[in-house]
Amino acid sequence: CGNCNSTFLWRLSLCDRRVCETSLCDTLSENIEQSMVEFGKKLAAWKHEPWSLHYLDYRRLKKALKVLKVQSDRQGVEFTGVKAEILEDLEKQQDPQYFRHLLDLEVEKIVLFYLRQQGELAAQLSLLREKQKSNESCGEDYAARYIEVGQELVQFVRFAELNATGLRKILKKHDKMFKAQPLTELYMSQYSNDNDSHLEQLYNYGGIAALVTTIRNGLNNSSYHAALTNSHQTSDNDETDETDEADETNEQWGEPILQKIQNARIKLTQASHYTKTLATQALIFIHHTDSHDSDDDDADLTFDPYSGRRRKKQPTRSKISSFLNLVSTFLYMTNYYIVAPTSGLYAARLGSTEALSGIIIGMTPWAALVSSILYSWWANHSYKSALIFASACSLIGNVLYALALPCNSLTMVIIARLLNGFGGARAINRRYIADVFTSHERTAASVAFVTAGALGMAVGPGVAAIVGYLDIPENTYWTEETAPGYIMFVAWTVFFVSAILFFKEPQKLTALPPSSFSVNQNNSHDTMEMQPLLSNTSNGNSFKQTNTPKTRVSRLALSFTAFFSNIPVMTTLFIYFILKLALECILSSAPSITAYYFHWNTTASGTFLAILGILIFPANLVLAKVSRRYSDRYLIIVTLLMLIAGTFGILFYGSDSTTYSMTQYVTFAVFIFLSTNMLEGVNMSLLSKTIPKSWARGTFNSGLLATEAGTLGRAMGDVVISATALAGFDKMLNLTFAPLAFVSIVITIVTWKVYEYLVPVDQDDED
Repeated sequence: CGNCNSTFLWRLSLCDRRVCETSLCDTLSENIEQSMVEFGKKLAAWKHEPWSLHYLDYRRLKKALKVLKVQSDRQGVEFTGVKAEILEDLEKQQDPQYFRHLLDLEVEKIVLFYLRQQGELAAQLSLLREKQKSNESCGEDYAARYIEVGQELVQFVRFAELNATGLRKILKKHDKMFKAQPLTELYMSQYSNDNDSHLEQLYNYGGIAALVTTIRNGLNNSSYHAALTNSHQTSDNDETDETDEADETNEQWGEPILQKIQNARIKLTQASHYTKTLATQALIFIHHTDSHDSDDDDADLTFDPYSGRRRKKQPTRSKISSFLNLVSTFLYMTNYYIVAPTSGLYAARLGSTEALSGIIIGMTPWAALVSSILYSWWANHSYKSALIFASACSLIGNVLYALALPCNSLTMVIIARLLNGFGGARAINRRYIADVFTSHERTAASVAFVTAGALGMAVGPGVAAIVGYLDIPENTYWTEETAPGYIMFVAWTVFFVSAILFFKEPQKLTALPPSSFSVNQNNSHDTMEMQPLLSNTSNGNSFKQTNTPKTRVSRLALSFTAFFSNIPVMTTLFIYFILKLALECILSSAPSITAYYFHWNTTASGTFLAILGILIFPANLVLAKVSRRYSDRYLIIVTLLMLIAGTFGILFYGSDSTTYSMTQYVTFAVFIFLSTNMLEGVNMSLLSKTIPKSWARGTFNSGLLATEAGTLGRAMGDVVISATALAGFDKMLNLTFAPLAFVSIVITIVTWKVYEYLVPVDQDDED
């Protein structure tokens, strides 16, 4: 047993020697141990020595995990000949709650020092700014002081980074050692949902940004006054530029320290930035404070005997249910675009015109406009029954779509696509994520949701292209046009059966009776925290606000007024409508336009659309990178200009259709597609920051409104495609994209006019 830690051995020597067998040491994973040692060395090497007592005590927590692991492995072995007080101390450390208690103490220690040090830095900067205002002549001296404070700020940011990393790693190690009892999700969700959480402060970097801004302003002022002083000392015959000199001085003094601070901040934030970019596109706008604003908060609270406090409960869920929720949105998006390459040919084989391809595709979003409202209401009561109903609609719709050719009925095709629209359960999918996942998990769940939809957008046309490659003899029932119906029928049948058998409704947790909270009844401070800040009184008598139908209608009217007078919200929703209109125009028109100009078959157009769908992922990676340096509103303007360039670039300016270049079309089609997807990401980011938090819940929630705006854009895009195709395929390209270019110019001008309003709102303004 020589491999054991010496302190660990001393404790075990007090116990029965049977405990200290070689197999006991082997239970500690070699890989975990090596990883923990490496981070422990990194922490020791990188920590700022004057603050050493305030870092996460990683070694102590690691030892506590070892003791817990040994206790778990030696269940049933009793101690013999051990003093009572030593046995009590050992058993205390073997209590699973003891590790969590140590973790709480460590987080509290870190956060209290974090706040204290942040306050000291702010006090130093405040004093410097006051002195600088009264004595502006000593620019170099003040610059040196700002640089000193900047060096401390670099250490401060590294302090936050190391402790956040250490906390994540020790929780991860716990979960690896005790796979049956993971702690990370429980710990992060319970404490991050608490109004008084230390974790909220540990991951709040707003104060750092304010300190950096003050240092930058101070250095700018110092360099300017230093340059001004130098210019006054030069000869009157020398011509100097004070501004250039100030810039040069500022570069010499301030840039190195500001760059150091920036590098440290990037390390602190860059890991989660890409996932946040994707998550905003999921249209799941639940503010992290909303869980405390609900009228039925008390019904969602439970008593935590460990902390002695009431905490927000989270609905239980199964992994397979969450997976089926993602499969639902994947199948819907696949079903939506799988008919795009062949819909025009299908209409022609049924005796109509290929110009109806837009109508066939567009029936789905028109139905989704209605079904989204239905499912948003349905999700208030049940997820499973709504998903089953939606999948049944898609299942029946695809059967009708496949059998429309043998029956020679265009009406069946239209009805089939309408039913597919009712199969779009994305409102349910979003509500499931918003209601079931914790705030800590919601970003990752939203990313998975967006990824599933993007994959469906690529897979749909890809499957249609693969059918074209297959050498399957056609007959009355199986053709290139009817194949999508049969394929999606099989897929939806599998999902339908799986949802019935495996999808589990999240358990609705009920509140504990008042007696369950008796432990805290004498704590007047905690009791007061659960009460409103203001009590309505009249003549000394308190009263409750009524909740009659009349008052509810009045509140709803006020809420609607506030919503539609919100300039950034209405602007972003209008932009969302336009970008979905443009996206649908490029995707739905591609088969018809490429067939007319380049004689592409359905296989070629399907492959092209599939490649476009895959481009979503690199587009979001680029967006995640540039959004770290530029504001949302600035990027909105840039991507709108890209959209304008794409719509003008794709137009045909000649008279002979044979002169229209495939390179021109493909290049600017990709340009339009990428610009609209990047615009969607940054536009949804701004919308998520400006949407009134009172619209985050209920049937007509912010996610539904954004969904309706986007779906309406898709539906109108398909109408435009059919209308322009009826005018002639030779005119379809210009009649589709010339008006779109004009609309893009208009929305860009409007956005520029309201540019100053496109800033995240202070949510406290709503209270």
